[in-house]
Amino acid sequence: MVIHKGLGQANIIEIQGRFGVEDAFHIRRVCVNDFNLKPIIFNLEHMSFVGSSGLIPLLKELDHMGRKSGNKVALVGVKNELKRLINGLGLKAFKTYPNIPDAISAWLGPRGAAG
Repeated sequence: MVIHKGLGQANIIEIQGRFGVEDAFHIRRVCVNDFNLKPIIFNLEHMSFVGSSGLIPLLKELDHMGRKSGNKVALVGVKNELKRLINGLGLKAFKTYPNIPDAISAWLGPRGAAG
C-alpha cells in the first residue's frame, strides 16, 4: 500500500507491505505531479521487499528525475537488501537516511526537522 502525505517542507510517500508494479505507477504519477514543488521522502521502513520488477524501473526514474530537476529525493528506512540493489544500480540522485527527521535536517538544517 502507498500512502502520500504532505509535510509542509516535503512530500512523504510511505510504502507499507508488498510493493507491486501498480504501486510503482501510482508513485510515478505522484512524483510527476509534485516533484518540482518540494523534496520527496520515501519511507520504506514498513515495505516488504518482494522483488525488483516494479522497484528497479521506479528507482531509475527517480534517479533520472532527481538529476534532471536537481530536486531532492531521500529514502528512509532502507533495509540492507535494498541498499545493495541501489548501490548495484549506481543510482546517485538520492540519499538514504535512517528516518524522516534526519532527511529533513540534512536539507533544511535542524530547525526544519522540528517545524
